[in-house]
Amino acid sequence: MAMKVGETCTASILKSAYLEMKNSSVQKVSIDLLKYTKDKLTQLFGNRFLKKSRTLKNSKNSALFEFLFCVGNPKGIGPARRIAEHILKDL
Repeated sequence: MAMKVGETCTASILKSAYLEMKNSSVQKVSIDLLKYTKDKLTQLFGNRFLKKSRTLKNSKNSALFEFLFCVGNPKGIGPARRIAEHILKDL
């Protein structure tokens, strides 16, 4: 699916995922959406996408959001990976 002018990468990914999964259960959609998003980020960023992520939940154990890390500058992969791993470890 081609992005429209002014549409962000994330919005495009979410829109595509929604269209593909709109008839599924809520939990299945959230798992499928995360897998779909990780697959798309891997396609876009390759080895600059850290596949490890962390789900942050509220007091009722409902998922609020997922921390995903991508590195824009190829020269910054090493430091960015160490920073992201440190953040994920402490959450």
